[in-house]
Amino acid sequence: SDVCSSDLQYPQDILIQAVNSKIDLLNGVKEGDMVTIKFHLRGKENKGKYYNELSLYSLINTGRD
Repeated sequence: SDVCSSDLQYPQDILIQAVNSKIDLLNGVKEGDMVTIKFHLRGKENKGKYYNELSLYSLINTGRD
């Protein structure tokens, strides 16, 4: 898992999960790089509580801001 920050007026830290072959998409990405990502949104329920998961499937490193 990796944490990304949104580039909005009020930035948000967002946890993005990269598993199996998608981990390699993070190679070469450094802290401070601007990236464009695509992810699958998944949700599940456990004992009346709901959880969301963002799973990375595409990443484009656009470099430094």
